[in-house]
Amino acid sequence: MAQLGVDPAKMDANAQAEYLLAVQCAETVVSLSLVYALVSPHMDVVKDESKDWFKFDFSDPFERERGWAKYGLIGYGTTFLALAATGFVLDVAEKAQGGQQAIEKASEQVGTIDGVLPLISSDNNGTLLAVLTVTSVLAPLLEEVVFRGFILASLTKWLPTPGAVLFSSVLFGLAHFAPRDFVELVVLGMVLGFSYARTRNLLTPMLIHSMWNSGVLVVVAAAIKGGFAHELGIPGF
Repeated sequence: MAQLGVDPAKMDANAQAEYLLAVQCAETVVSLSLVYALVSPHMDVVKDESKDWFKFDFSDPFERERGWAKYGLIGYGTTFLALAATGFVLDVAEKAQGGQQAIEKASEQVGTIDGVLPLISSDNNGTLLAVLTVTSVLAPLLEEVVFRGFILASLTKWLPTPGAVLFSSVLFGLAHFAPRDFVELVVLGMVLGFSYARTRNLLTPMLIHSMWNSGVLVVVAAAIKGGFAHELGIPGF
């Protein structure tokens, strides 16, 4: 983009948010088109061999066996428990490996939210709305189609479902290029994967993913504006 005279680093927060939104829209359209091009010629095979994995179905959201909204809400609650347990284990492990020094070293690594922190800090509500659209609408749509709908479902041809969930979750964590949050991303990916496996409906992990991302973003934005970001351990504050 620099060759085209576009340098996001020289933009103000609002312009950066609009740029991020435009790039994410383009990335989503291109990536979904690519997945569709790869899957559509084999859709009959996918439905037969993978037991109808690749599916969007808004009907019966609270149906007992596979209601997508029901298991989305259950999965969202499970995410809190799973990540709380993961955080506890990591905290114990870090202290055992060197206490405060290990914690400080971990905090210096890149995290998933680092790139949007300057945008969240803006007083412009339009900036926050643009970031919310990217993280809570476009990212869940794209990532769930790719990692759950395409990769996880494809892996079930060679692996049992738990193995496919784990493998796709590791890829999900690696794809974020956020070493500080890698373990948490894998755990989140597993919640998303097992929720998807339960309902066979992509709306389930999309709902969980969207609620989780938007919740984190709103809490971080409130902490920054309220002046207690440092107490929550948010980098740079």
